[in-house]
Amino acid sequence: MKSKYLVILPVLGLGLLGAGLVSAHGLLTKATPEEIATRQQSMFEKKAEVLGVSVDQLKTYWAEGKTFKEIAELQGLTEEDLRTKMSEHRQAQMKEHLQILAQQGIITQEQANQRLAQMESRPQKSNFRGFGRGFGHHKNQEAQP
Repeated sequence: MKSKYLVILPVLGLGLLGAGLVSAHGLLTKATPEEIATRQQSMFEKKAEVLGVSVDQLKTYWAEGKTFKEIAELQGLTEEDLRTKMSEHRQAQMKEHLQILAQQGIITQEQANQRLAQMESRPQKSNFRGFGRGFGHHKNQEAQP
């Protein structure tokens, strides 16, 4: 009887861990088709802006299976150029979000300014992973968004 539990408990634990991982990746969420479409369109728009291409051109590259780094190279961007553009994009997005939080009364303007200063003082590390999934993330992992 004891040996039966020694087998069942680890299998049950692995099953729960797997379900948690799947859920964390959004595979079990009940997103509506509109939410899925909105998220994907937003991702296309953000990446197109950083890469300096149209959304339509980015969608074509995406359909062809090109990675974020490959598209950047096609646009003549060096790895350093891409890091700089991504950092600038994140900084602009953070400023916008903090301003919204301050305007909505969630945080004070002083707290927003303090948080922004703290974020700007951090060294920016980028291996192209912090910008969303969906661009050949199965290939050459360090080059992926």
